[in-house]
Amino acid sequence: APAEPAVTGVVLPEGTDSEVAFIPVSEKPAPAGKEENTKKVFEINVPKYEKGKPATVKFTMTVAELTKDGKTAADVALWHHDEETGEWTKLVTTFVIKDGIVYFEAITFDFSPFAIVYADEPAEELPTDQPEEPTETPASPAPVLAVIAALGAAVVLRRK
Repeated sequence: APAEPAVTGVVLPEGTDSEVAFIPVSEKPAPAGKEENTKKVFEINVPKYEKGKPATVKFTMTVAELTKDGKTAADVALWHHDEETGEWTKLVTTFVIKDGIVYFEAITFDFSPFAIVYADEPAEELPTDQPEEPTETPASPAPVLAVIAALGAAVVLRRK
């Protein structure tokens, strides 16, 4: 059987004492125009949650599953359906890959329903995706350089 995304947990804001109810399949339709790219629609109900406070939804997918779908982890985002406006909104979704499993985390300011959606890939959008990657890459060496610079400063100070 093909693996499907698994919701692995919810991190509630500090001080939120509430049960968390997970409903694996929502009756809510997928985001409009994204039906084909929607992997899963589910609900998480947190009765005592205070809307507007950041909470984290965690879910996993396998690299094999993504590859089979012709996608990468960067193509995956969690979307939230706002019951008041009727709109689906893409949430900031981050991931870590370990041992063939992609661990995703998305920050939400409200609960239920959610959808795991693949990014669209029309040909005309590809060039706009390219500049994003180089801007991210320099970000990771910079802190390392700062640490090296700080160590160098410490060595220089000791010599005096």
